[in-house]
Amino acid sequence: MTRTFIALELSDEVHVALRHTLERLARALPAIHWVDAASLHLTLAFLGELDDARLAAVTEATELVVRGAVPLRLEVVGMGTFGSERAPRVIWAGIGGHTHQLLVLREELVQALEARGFAREALPFSPHLTLARVKDRLDDATHARLRSSLQSQYQVKLAGWETDHLAVMKSELARPAARYTRLRVCGFGGDARP
Repeated sequence: MTRTFIALELSDEVHVALRHTLERLARALPAIHWVDAASLHLTLAFLGELDDARLAAVTEATELVVRGAVPLRLEVVGMGTFGSERAPRVIWAGIGGHTHQLLVLREELVQALEARGFAREALPFSPHLTLARVKDRLDDATHARLRSSLQSQYQVKLAGWETDHLAVMKSELARPAARYTRLRVCGFGGDARP
């Protein structure tokens, strides 16, 4: 069984820019566990544990969808949180740029997966990069520093990149963080590579 998701990968330049941002945030907010910038990606579909046959169906759906896709110019823009204002659960960076085309691509992917028996995710799709998961309620001082950091990054473009492929990825739960392995690269226009 393989814990599987489909993602847009970030460029090296975006990873570097995000690493610098996360290092700065970690100095200002050491009580929060920030992700490793090298592991950041934009998840389009999380599929859970799959056997080989289901994994082959996911790869087939992904390859079908990318045949007609064209490169997307995306940007990492701004930061925010999911969860209540006083008790955020996730700290994220937003995605800008060709977001309409991204949403169309993602919907085509969901439809191709549904045609192969995969259920649509219950939560609406909100393109973002997860920068941190907050497990404990923040004390007042940390909460105030977080609010200040988020406000200073509101609508700030952190980095941009052009993407020309989707990746079928494997996730392995490990400590201190999950490990991600690319299983298949499906290039826009139909260029598939292992």
